[in-house]
Amino acid sequence: MSNRSIALISRQMPFIYGIFPFIMIGLSLLMISSTPYAAFKQKGFLKINSVSGIIAIVSLISLIIAYPENSLFVFFLIYAVSGIIVGIYKSLFPKKIEDQN
Repeated sequence: MSNRSIALISRQMPFIYGIFPFIMIGLSLLMISSTPYAAFKQKGFLKINSVSGIIAIVSLISLIIAYPENSLFVFFLIYAVSGIIVGIYKSLFPKKIEDQN
């Protein structure tokens, strides 16, 4: 981590620097797994012409500019964990197929 790291994480959770290599190995293994992930191809995922869409985009860009390595790491970590959560949810609660008769 560089000196541009998020100071709150540095002070509150100093142990996190020791587990970064394990998190990175876990993320790299998830990249080659068959875990389902969102594709973000659907229309209307983030409407830029809405106020909330503009605020979300400006906030995301601001975080990436201020803390590039931290914000991208957190974004991809959340993306990887979301795939695991969706996969577990789909296996626990499968869609019921209605009888066509």
